[in-house]
Amino acid sequence: MVGKRGRQGFREMVAARRASLLRFGLEAEKRSYLSQAIETYQYLLNQYPDSEEGRRAKLRLRELGSASQGQRPETYGQSGLQGNRRS
Repeated sequence: MVGKRGRQGFREMVAARRASLLRFGLEAEKRSYLSQAIETYQYLLNQYPDSEEGRRAKLRLRELGSASQGQRPETYGQSGLQGNRRS
């Protein structure tokens, strides 16, 4: 049986993983590794669809999808998706 502290620690670990994956996808996109970015966003969306990171991944996928149809994608900084980026 897991105590309250154990469950809280697990939730924090999962939240950190989601945030890390989103940062990885954004960095891959920034460096033009678009297939890696798309794969990361799809994973986030499939695994954590109701999380903030899942919603942001969905937005990035939409932007990248519109780029593949001839429209210029917004960078994640322009669309207000930079989130908790460290300076």
